[in-house]
Amino acid sequence: MTAASMQLSTTPAEYCCPGDGRPISRAVHLGRLARFYPACRRCEHRVDSGPISARRLRRIREAERRGLPCSPFCGEAVSGVLWNELTPDLARKAAAALGMWLREQGTVGDAPATLVGSDGRALATELVAAVSDGLRWAGCHLIEIGPATAPATAAALGRMDCDGGILVGNPAGEKATVGFRFWGQGGRPLSSPGSLEEIRRILESGPSRPTRRYGAARRLPIDAVYLEPMGELYHALRPLRLVLDCTSPAILSYVDTLMAATACEWSLCECRPGQLGSKVVGERAHLGIRLEEDGERCQVVDERGRDVSPERVAVLVARELGSTAACMRLDTADRENAYQLLRTCDAALAMDTAGRLWHRSGERLWAPDALMTLTLLLKQLSRSDAELSKRLDDGALG
Repeated sequence: MTAASMQLSTTPAEYCCPGDGRPISRAVHLGRLARFYPACRRCEHRVDSGPISARRLRRIREAERRGLPCSPFCGEAVSGVLWNELTPDLARKAAAALGMWLREQGTVGDAPATLVGSDGRALATELVAAVSDGLRWAGCHLIEIGPATAPATAAALGRMDCDGGILVGNPAGEKATVGFRFWGQGGRPLSSPGSLEEIRRILESGPSRPTRRYGAARRLPIDAVYLEPMGELYHALRPLRLVLDCTSPAILSYVDTLMAATACEWSLCECRPGQLGSKVVGERAHLGIRLEEDGERCQVVDERGRDVSPERVAVLVARELGSTAACMRLDTADRENAYQLLRTCDAALAMDTAGRLWHRSGERLWAPDALMTLTLLLKQLSRSDAELSKRLDDGALG
């Protein structure tokens, strides 16, 4: 055994990666540094390179000069690569910060009622457990809703009159990434700048435990709460064929449930950008749709394989809703701001500058919902035999 290896094997644990509360040994530290572990770029111990070769060390320093990784807090969520950027420890602290923020609002009781769901991927399991632990540590009563989408979580929050919630999902849409979306009372999405920035402040300052009691926990699936109003629209659909591009198990489960009692056929295709159209043409489908951002946004493709703009989709959806006015246009892409604007209007449909279609359910419950958009498209296409491209090209939408 060399002197260097003896040093590595006998040095006690004294390092801790940023965002991870567990100590690691120097050997693990050097191994991660040599493999360009993202957290190493902002670690105070990155200057300790040990026996790493000069050539590899130059590459490490070059990576550092390209810029430090962005904070996992983005405009609408906390998002990053699992284990590299988002860890169970960060999930626990972020959830505890939400619990503390809910208490600061002064509109909830001593024990805020919170929902926790996930998009159904196996890799989210440990993060869901960490989020649940963080909320209960902050004294929040917890309701685990199982696999869900962002609009389903928002709907459950509003109809169950809960104080807040978290969805462990995939806002970025990449296979190795995860993210947390946050909601306040009544299904209000939290964004930054705005309330999400306040949660970040609490997290970075280190929330103090407000109570010695853990909150209670129970499980309550919300599939029926979300799907029951939508299921009524699936009666008398003509036998349409569609291609679905989606990576969320929760969304796929919803589609399977809704389609079960119809004559429609659907196939799943995880396509690269630009490939959905050729898949639609190859399968002679009536339309294709890509569901993104935990079920909030969609991209529609007609039977000719051409992308349909969100504006034209909005016109067709508004027609199905029987709206006498055009789709309301919002001059913002900020979810929290959009929600506040819509709470005071009487519109039935709205579109923000990011192309998300917002749907109203009940009196004042709003959420961007790609599955509802798909549902209304299928309903509208079932009213005649005209293909989607024909209806768009001949100006039938007015």
